[in-house]
Amino acid sequence: MPLTAAEIRALQPSGIEAKVYDSQGLYLLVSPNGSKHWKMRYTFAGKERKLSFGRYPEVSLKDARKERDEARQFLASGADPSLAKKKAKKKAKIKATLATANTFHSLAEEYIDTKMVREGAAKATVDKARWFLSLLAGC
Repeated sequence: MPLTAAEIRALQPSGIEAKVYDSQGLYLLVSPNGSKHWKMRYTFAGKERKLSFGRYPEVSLKDARKERDEARQFLASGADPSLAKKKAKKKAKIKATLATANTFHSLAEEYIDTKMVREGAAKATVDKARWFLSLLAGC
């Protein structure tokens, strides 16, 4: 029988880890310290695997079921949902790294603000350098 939100809130930790099952492989792992983690058990290529969806209440019952359904769609298409999650996480990390990387624009701004101003370049020179930089940013 599927879990309800009221049942989840009422769960109390015991001395050992307890699994409270929802449906279709989804369960809530209740730790002795009181934390509750959403997990899914599935089989891929003849091996049992587990997929974690996050902690309750950050991930609600509705969200956990949605993620379980998405993982089951990956399984139906013949793909491992754990591998897909790892690839998505790696892709997001690369994207974040590239977003914070040193770009020409950021390096040029730093050069203008530190070196030119510190060395006492004239205001007109600094303004012209910023103007050139704005022209380059528009390209």
